[in-house]
Formats: sequence, structure tokens, C-alpha cells
Amino acid sequence: LRPVLIYGEGVKGNLASLLQLARSPWPLPFGLFRNRRSVLARQNLVSAIRLALDAPATANQTYVVADPTPMTLAHIVSALRRGEGRSAALLPVPPFLFGAALKTMGRTEVWDRIGGELVADPGKLLAAGWKPAIETQAGLAAMAQAASAQAAAPRKSGTASRSTA
Repeated sequence: LRPVLIYGEGVKGNLASLLQLARSPWPLPFGLFRNRRSVLARQNLVSAIRLALDAPATANQTYVVADPTPMTLAHIVSALRRGEGRSAALLPVPPFLFGAALKTMGRTEVWDRIGGELVADPGKLLAAGWKPAIETQAGLAAMAQAASAQAAAPRKSGTASRSTA
């Protein structure tokens, strides 16, 4: 199995950064971003693993694993905000302005991550009988909701205090 970017509770890396940005109270300038991205819910990866282990027809095959519907950056941010019970609040700023600004600052790699299109086709896996466990927008919203609940929960100290007398 060849999975794409996996999302779910406790996500790390660039997606965690995007989640943190989506949690900000400010409108975000991604309303006109139409570049599509393939992502994969952790639950959908588990269902693909089950299929690969249980279906004899999948033996010795290679499958790309991705949620069936690629999402635009605008849709991803909207789903994350919806998971927190908020409106999308996306401003219609043309993506080429981001690209020009980031390239001028010498941050072309950031633009490549934000503005690039990364789509994978799970068609072969779907044809083998894979049925994703969760729809992408619902999965992203659930991830954001879990992150909000975790952030609101009281923190426990990981160590006991000691007297050093």
C-alpha cells in the first residue's frame, strides 16, 4: 500500500501547522486556492489494510491509498473550521500573489507546498473492493473537533514534585 498524506487525531507536520492556522480567529486568504490535494483519513488507511490482508485478489499487488475525492486548500481549511463549529471565513486572494511574494522572499519551497497540486488516484484499490470508512470533509472536521477538545481539556502535570531538602 502506498498511502498519501495521512490525517487524523494527533496529526503532525505541515497538516498540524495548517490546523493551527485554521484555528486562528482571523479570516484566511485561501478562498481562491483551487489546487487539489489527495489526503487519507487514518480510518480509511485501516480499512485499506484490512482489505489487503483479507482479499486474496490483493496479494502481490501495489495500491495507491487516498481518499477518493481530492480537496482544494480552501475546502480543507473550510472542513477544519466546520469541525470547530465555525464558518470558513476565507478571503478571495489570488494565489499568484502568494507565489510571487514567497518567491521574492526566497521561499519557493513554501509556495510549492502550499500552491502545488498533489493528486493520487486510488481507482485500482476502489476497483478491488475498497470502501473508505469516512468521507474526507467529515474526517477533516472530526480531526479539528478532536484537536479543539484536546486543547480545551485541562492539562495534567507529567511529573510529581519532589522536595530537595
